[in-house]
Amino acid sequence: MAELDISRTGEYFRKQIENKASEFVYNQLKLSANRASSRKRRFRGRNGKVYSYSKHSNTGQLSNNIKKYKTTNGTTIDAGTRSNYSEGYHGMYFLNEKKGIKEVDEILNALPKFIENINL
Repeated sequence: MAELDISRTGEYFRKQIENKASEFVYNQLKLSANRASSRKRRFRGRNGKVYSYSKHSNTGQLSNNIKKYKTTNGTTIDAGTRSNYSEGYHGMYFLNEKKGIKEVDEILNALPKFIENINL
């Protein structure tokens, strides 16, 4: 009679859930960065009026810089270094705006619900 290796089975399911959860966060961040790239950059002047940059809008490079890496501890989602603008904008540049911060919070709040609904 074969023995059931519970620790190996548990490790397998943990890795599957981690992979699907990281894929979910990665895809949602790329989607949010794509939406942010089409937004105009706005700023408030000293007189209180709101202006937008006509020439300097965000570019589509925001989502191209978001990468997913496998590490020994799991999966890391990285947007590059903020100081390296030679290869385009920082992937999380949209976090400068309140809408971007709100979108990331919504993604992280939706993650537990996504994990509960995973079918393995």
